Amino acid sequence: MKKVVYIVVPGLTRVTFKALVGKARNSVTMMTGNPDFTTPTPPLAQVSAEADALAAADSTYEFNGGKVEKEARDVAFETLKDSYRILGGYVQGASGGSKEVIL
Repeated sequence: MKKVVYIVVPGLTRVTFKALVGKARNSVTMMTGNPDFTTPTPPLAQVSAEADALAAADSTYEFNGGKVEKEARDVAFETLKDSYRILGGYVQGASGGSKEVIL
């Protein structure tokens, strides 16, 4: 009998700044206290702090709209995207391809 393996897809194609913040915060909430994910990489506190940093940088850019604010927002966006990809890899490894654990 074939074994079905599920794969984590972070869904970062064409993601907006606000959507990425929401995805990261939701993942942190769902993984906090979950016995299947005891030592996430990167740590959930780091992902949460990066989401907060992106939210603040995006808000600042919307208010000021300057080059410095845009650069800060873009750097925070890429930083959180990288961490979110790594977190997805951790979930994939820890889940063993199990749909229930991934969800």
